[in-house]
Amino acid sequence: MAMDANLILRGPVSGVYTDLEDGDTSATTIAINADGNYVVDLGPHGTGAKGIDIVVIFHDTAGDYLDTLDCQICDSDHIAGGWELNLEFPRIYTHTREIKVICTTAFTAANDFLVDLTEGGAAYDGHIIAFSRELLVVGGVGKIWVAMQDLNDTYPTNADTLTSAGTSFPAICGNAVAALALNKISRPDVPSPRLTSRRDCASVEFCKYNVSNTPSPPSGSASGLNITLIPRHAATASSNIA
Repeated sequence: MAMDANLILRGPVSGVYTDLEDGDTSATTIAINADGNYVVDLGPHGTGAKGIDIVVIFHDTAGDYLDTLDCQICDSDHIAGGWELNLEFPRIYTHTREIKVICTTAFTAANDFLVDLTEGGAAYDGHIIAFSRELLVVGGVGKIWVAMQDLNDTYPTNADTLTSAGTSFPAICGNAVAALALNKISRPDVPSPRLTSRRDCASVEFCKYNVSNTPSPPSGSASGLNITLIPRHAATASSNIA
């Protein structure tokens, strides 16, 4: 059998998107389930050597701060079982801020991920999820990306001093004791992720999407989610991408 004409792993049900939630149910058949998930038949030889692009598109802005999405792609030669994790997307955060800074105390990769980023006496405590390599040295100019805990984490004042907090988040990160003073020179906003993609190559017949429930996926208004497969030999993307 050739590759399925339907290359949608997740889409709307009767034209309406189902909200993402902890109880999101992976597909068990080629037919769409109540959450909008499908199993895609890749054909007996899988994707072929050129592989496929897997595209995740958000159509709505997520409503809940600190929610995340761990999106996994699984494959098997049998719909009824034998599913194995093939590919996992980087964790998607619902609300983030991008902050450009001058580093006055060097960052360290061991201490300064997933800790609070504070700003003087203001009520800002977003969690650092990434930072530029330039911030590993004093005087470096680069960016910090933070996951907002709430709507207050806007870091609105230029030239304020930012500090990477000593309290770690989550606890498994250990005790981050370094205090890192930063001089902010600009603060562009970053919207919720709209599109992310990965390339995959599989020799098995079936493919499906799975949500890892720890931590919880976005919920509330984060309903418009498409996951589409695009064969590498195809000239255009699926018309199901809105």
